[in-house]
Amino acid sequence: MKGLSPGQNYKFKIRARNACGFSKWSPILKAHTAFCPAVPDAPVIALKNKDVTIEWKEPKIDIKRGDVPIKGYTLEL
Repeated sequence: MKGLSPGQNYKFKIRARNACGFSKWSPILKAHTAFCPAVPDAPVIALKNKDVTIEWKEPKIDIKRGDVPIKGYTLEL
């Protein structure tokens, strides 16, 4: 779904409709939307011969606030 706000609780239910009318409502699904991750620290670059090592500190995650683990990063050159 589009337009949901981060860190909010939502409840969803659904029902079907055809020529005979509507079905009963489905059971309610409760969901909590995640916050966008914090900005990582600036990367640290180490050069050795023809190799480059790039490291950075992961942003802190607060599960109680509603944060979810980071699944990956994108590095641009």
